[in-house]
Amino acid sequence: MSTLNQMQAFVTVVEEGSFTAAALQIGISPTAMSKKISMLEKSLSTRLLMRTPRLITMTDIGSKYYDQCKKILHEYKLSNLLVEDKNNHLSGTLNIVCMREMAQQLVYPTMAIFLEQHPNIVTNVTLKKQISDINSKNFDIAIGYKSSQIFNNWCLRKIDKLPLYYINVKPTPLKIKVYIDYLSQNWENRPVALAT
Repeated sequence: MSTLNQMQAFVTVVEEGSFTAAALQIGISPTAMSKKISMLEKSLSTRLLMRTPRLITMTDIGSKYYDQCKKILHEYKLSNLLVEDKNNHLSGTLNIVCMREMAQQLVYPTMAIFLEQHPNIVTNVTLKKQISDINSKNFDIAIGYKSSQIFNNWCLRKIDKLPLYYINVKPTPLKIKVYIDYLSQNWENRPVALAT
Protein backbone atom coordinates (compact mmCIF):
# COMPACT_ATOMS: atom_id res chain seq x y z
CA MET A 1 0.00 0.00 0.00
CA SER A 2 1.53 3.33 -1.07
CA THR A 3 2.17 6.13 1.39
CA LEU A 4 0.43 8.49 -1.04
CA ASN A 5 -2.67 6.31 -0.87
CA GLN A 6 -2.52 6.39 2.94
CA MET A 7 -2.06 10.17 2.91
CA GLN A 8 -5.20 10.54 0.77
CA ALA A 9 -7.09 8.31 3.20
CA PHE A 10 -5.90 10.40 6.16
CA VAL A 11 -6.87 13.69 4.51
CA THR A 12 -10.29 12.30 3.59
CA VAL A 13 -10.96 11.10 7.16
CA VAL A 14 -10.06 14.55 8.52
CA GLU A 15 -12.22 16.38 5.98
CA GLU A 16 -15.20 14.03 6.24
CA GLY A 17 -15.02 13.83 10.03
CA SER A 18 -15.49 10.06 10.29
CA PHE A 19 -14.08 6.78 9.04
CA THR A 20 -17.48 5.74 7.68
CA ALA A 21 -18.00 8.91 5.62
CA ALA A 22 -14.39 8.82 4.39
CA ALA A 23 -14.70 5.16 3.42
CA LEU A 24 -17.89 5.92 1.49
CA GLN A 25 -16.14 8.80 -0.29
CA ILE A 26 -13.23 6.61 -1.42
CA GLY A 27 -15.31 3.47 -2.02
CA ILE A 28 -13.91 1.08 0.57
CA SER A 29 -15.17 -0.37 3.86
CA PRO A 30 -14.79 1.54 7.15
CA THR A 31 -12.60 -1.33 8.41
CA ALA A 32 -10.26 -0.97 5.42
CA MET A 33 -10.15 2.79 5.97
CA SER A 34 -9.27 2.34 9.63
CA LYS A 35 -6.54 -0.11 8.64
CA LYS A 36 -5.03 2.41 6.21
CA ILE A 37 -4.79 5.03 8.95
CA SER A 38 -3.38 2.55 11.47
CA MET A 39 -0.71 1.46 8.98
CA LEU A 40 0.18 5.09 8.27
CA GLU A 41 0.49 5.87 11.98
CA LYS A 42 2.59 2.73 12.50
CA SER A 43 4.94 3.66 9.64
CA LEU A 44 5.35 7.15 11.15
CA SER A 45 5.61 5.82 14.72
CA THR A 46 3.18 8.47 15.89
CA ARG A 47 -0.53 8.99 16.47
CA LEU A 48 -2.19 11.35 13.99
CA LEU A 49 -5.81 11.05 15.13
CA MET A 50 -7.53 10.79 18.49
CA ARG A 51 -10.54 8.51 18.22
CA THR A 52 -13.61 8.43 20.45
CA PRO A 53 -16.96 6.77 19.67
CA ARG A 54 -18.41 10.15 18.63
CA LEU A 55 -15.46 12.25 17.54
CA ILE A 56 -12.22 12.14 15.57
CA THR A 57 -9.73 14.92 16.20
CA MET A 58 -6.18 15.49 15.01
CA THR A 59 -3.25 15.47 17.37
CA ASP A 60 -0.87 18.44 17.19
CA ILE A 61 1.49 16.52 14.91
CA GLY A 62 -1.53 15.19 13.00
CA SER A 63 -2.61 18.75 12.22
CA LYS A 64 0.84 19.64 10.88
CA TYR A 65 1.00 16.39 8.93
CA TYR A 66 -2.44 17.11 7.43
CA ASP A 67 -1.23 20.49 6.09
CA GLN A 68 1.80 18.84 4.47
CA CYS A 69 -0.31 16.02 3.01
CA LYS A 70 -2.62 18.56 1.37
CA LYS A 71 0.36 20.22 -0.31
CA ILE A 72 1.87 16.91 -1.44
CA LEU A 73 -1.43 15.59 -2.83
CA HIS A 74 -2.03 18.86 -4.68
CA GLU A 75 1.44 18.70 -6.24
CA TYR A 76 0.88 15.05 -7.17
CA LYS A 77 -2.40 15.89 -8.91
CA LEU A 78 -0.76 18.82 -10.69
CA SER A 79 2.11 16.59 -11.88
CA ASN A 80 -0.34 14.09 -13.32
CA LEU A 81 -2.26 16.84 -15.10
CA LEU A 82 0.94 18.17 -16.62
CA VAL A 83 1.84 14.71 -17.93
CA GLU A 84 -1.63 14.36 -19.44
CA ASP A 85 -1.09 17.63 -21.29
CA LYS A 86 2.34 16.66 -22.66
CA ASN A 87 2.66 17.54 -26.34
CA ASN A 88 -0.93 18.90 -26.27
CA HIS A 89 -2.16 15.31 -26.22
CA LEU A 90 -5.67 15.43 -24.80
CA SER A 91 -6.26 12.49 -22.50
CA GLY A 92 -7.34 11.63 -18.99
CA THR A 93 -10.57 11.89 -17.02
CA LEU A 94 -12.74 14.99 -16.83
CA ASN A 95 -14.92 15.01 -13.70
CA ILE A 96 -17.96 17.26 -14.14
CA VAL A 97 -20.67 18.14 -11.62
CA CYS A 98 -23.95 19.86 -12.48
CA MET A 99 -27.72 19.77 -11.89
CA ARG A 100 -29.91 17.26 -13.70
CA GLU A 101 -31.50 20.03 -15.80
CA MET A 102 -28.07 21.30 -16.84
CA ALA A 103 -27.00 17.80 -17.79
CA GLN A 104 -30.15 17.20 -19.85
CA GLN A 105 -30.17 20.55 -21.64
CA LEU A 106 -26.47 21.21 -22.18
CA VAL A 107 -23.96 18.57 -21.05
CA TYR A 108 -25.49 15.36 -22.42
CA PRO A 109 -26.67 16.76 -25.79
CA THR A 110 -23.19 18.12 -26.56
CA MET A 111 -21.09 15.32 -25.04
CA ALA A 112 -21.15 12.80 -27.90
CA ILE A 113 -19.51 15.14 -30.42
CA PHE A 114 -16.93 16.29 -27.86
CA LEU A 115 -15.91 12.69 -27.12
CA GLU A 116 -15.84 11.91 -30.80
CA GLN A 117 -13.40 14.79 -31.31
CA HIS A 118 -11.34 13.78 -28.24
CA PRO A 119 -11.49 9.97 -27.94
CA ASN A 120 -8.75 9.78 -25.27
CA ILE A 121 -10.78 11.78 -22.76
CA VAL A 122 -13.12 9.98 -20.37
CA THR A 123 -15.92 12.04 -18.80
CA ASN A 124 -17.65 11.40 -15.49
CA VAL A 125 -20.81 13.47 -14.97
CA THR A 126 -22.20 13.65 -11.42
CA LEU A 127 -25.61 15.20 -10.73
CA LYS A 128 -25.94 17.38 -7.61
CA LYS A 129 -28.86 19.77 -7.10
CA GLN A 130 -27.59 21.40 -3.91
CA ILE A 131 -24.22 23.14 -3.85
CA SER A 132 -23.80 21.97 -0.26
CA ASP A 133 -23.72 18.36 -1.51
CA ILE A 134 -20.62 18.99 -3.65
CA ASN A 135 -17.24 17.78 -2.43
CA SER A 136 -15.09 20.07 -4.57
CA LYS A 137 -11.97 17.93 -4.40
CA ASN A 138 -13.71 15.27 -6.52
CA PHE A 139 -14.39 17.46 -9.57
CA ASP A 140 -12.59 19.39 -12.29
CA ILE A 141 -15.53 21.49 -13.52
CA ALA A 142 -18.81 22.62 -11.89
CA ILE A 143 -21.41 23.95 -14.33
CA GLY A 144 -24.30 26.30 -13.61
CA TYR A 145 -23.99 26.84 -9.87
CA LYS A 146 -24.35 30.20 -8.16
CA SER A 147 -21.38 31.66 -6.29
CA SER A 148 -20.54 29.76 -3.11
CA GLN A 149 -17.65 29.49 -0.66
CA ILE A 150 -17.23 25.92 -1.94
CA PHE A 151 -15.77 27.47 -5.10
CA ASN A 152 -13.62 30.11 -3.33
CA ASN A 153 -10.36 28.56 -4.55
CA TRP A 154 -11.64 27.78 -8.04
CA CYS A 155 -11.40 29.79 -11.24
CA LEU A 156 -14.58 31.22 -12.78
CA ARG A 157 -15.48 31.69 -16.41
CA LYS A 158 -18.89 32.85 -17.58
CA ILE A 159 -20.50 31.89 -20.86
CA ASP A 160 -23.21 34.50 -21.26
CA LYS A 161 -24.89 34.14 -17.83
CA LEU A 162 -23.73 30.55 -17.27
CA PRO A 163 -21.03 30.26 -14.56
CA LEU A 164 -18.38 27.58 -15.03
CA TYR A 165 -16.06 26.89 -12.11
CA TYR A 166 -12.88 24.90 -12.66
CA ILE A 167 -9.95 23.78 -10.54
CA ASN A 168 -7.29 26.37 -9.85
CA VAL A 169 -4.04 24.79 -11.03
CA LYS A 170 -1.42 26.48 -13.18
CA PRO A 171 -1.22 25.96 -16.04
CA THR A 172 -4.90 25.13 -16.51
CA PRO A 173 -5.06 21.55 -17.86
CA LEU A 174 -5.64 21.53 -21.60
CA LYS A 175 -8.58 19.12 -21.35
CA ILE A 176 -10.41 21.68 -19.16
CA LYS A 177 -9.64 24.58 -21.49
CA VAL A 178 -10.80 22.62 -24.52
CA TYR A 179 -14.02 21.45 -22.85
CA ILE A 180 -14.95 24.95 -21.65
CA ASP A 181 -14.27 26.36 -25.13
CA TYR A 182 -16.39 23.59 -26.62
CA LEU A 183 -19.30 24.39 -24.27
CA SER A 184 -18.94 28.05 -25.13
CA GLN A 185 -19.39 27.25 -28.82
CA ASN A 186 -22.43 25.09 -28.09
CA TRP A 187 -24.12 27.26 -25.47
CA GLU A 188 -26.45 29.23 -27.77
CA ASN A 189 -28.13 30.95 -24.82
CA ARG A 190 -29.84 27.77 -23.67
CA PRO A 191 -32.47 28.56 -20.98
CA VAL A 192 -31.05 26.69 -18.00
CA ALA A 193 -31.86 27.54 -14.37
CA LEU A 194 -28.99 27.98 -11.92
CA ALA A 195 -28.56 25.73 -8.90
CA THR A 196 -29.02 27.16 -5.45
